[in-house]
Amino acid sequence: MKKYVGSISIIGKPNVGKSSLLNKIFNEKISIVNPKPQTTRNKIISNFVNEKYNINFIDTPGFHNEKNKLDEFLNKEVKSALRQSNLIYYLIDCSRLVNEEDKIILELLKKINLPTFLVITKVDLAKENKINEIIKEVTKTISFAKVAMVSIHDSDSIDRLLLQTEQFLDFDEENLSSEVDTIQKDLFLVREIIREQCLISLRQEVPYGIAVLIDDFKYLKDKNEFIINASLNVEKESQKKILIGVGGKQIKEISVNSRNELMKIYDSKIYLKIFVKVSKNWRNDETKLKEFGYSF
Repeated sequence: MKKYVGSISIIGKPNVGKSSLLNKIFNEKISIVNPKPQTTRNKIISNFVNEKYNINFIDTPGFHNEKNKLDEFLNKEVKSALRQSNLIYYLIDCSRLVNEEDKIILELLKKINLPTFLVITKVDLAKENKINEIIKEVTKTISFAKVAMVSIHDSDSIDRLLLQTEQFLDFDEENLSSEVDTIQKDLFLVREIIREQCLISLRQEVPYGIAVLIDDFKYLKDKNEFIINASLNVEKESQKKILIGVGGKQIKEISVNSRNELMKIYDSKIYLKIFVKVSKNWRNDETKLKEFGYSF
């Protein structure tokens, strides 16, 4: 059966709506969404398959200035994703100003000989003249194959984006694998759900110093239940105290909310235990970064 097939990278500075767009296209939770930078830490390759499409969407971390080894890894993930793509969606949030981070990305895109869509997100939050100003500003640097305007509250805008995309994909027999290593996908999803709940519960800098490690993961088919032990690795003892909270209140809230989110996804019983550990300066330790899933 012939379908539109190809790989599309989604790139942009932090919090422009990359994960929200991807979740809307799939109509399910495949990437964590939170209004804080550095939410997505790995490139996430998700295979979108229906009667018309077989597309690998590659959700990248937000591209930004490097302050430590973790930032270096995040930017490396972005460049790696672009090399795997047939097409790039470059997202700009029209409710925010074009800034230095956008200029860095535009210079990166200039060096890559790939068709690129300028995708203006959150168009329901800005006036038309502001959107036109943004388009004028970014098109000074490069020419885009298409300009698309989307809102996650407008399904028609997402459908139009996919229709515009078709001419840049192959129309052939399916040649992309839709098989995914289920265990690895589950481990990654569980880890990201727990990290998302940390981002939601904690308001200060602690979330960016947290790495989630799944220490034990079992599925008991006869009982339809998952048994999961996870550890939250922070850089300082003071962060550990904040994460645990007075009388364990904070870590209990994170555990309960993580369990509830996982039950929605898996429709199974979830037994989840979360521990907190100190791994000093892990964001600048390549050995620790690899252990926590950020392999260079």
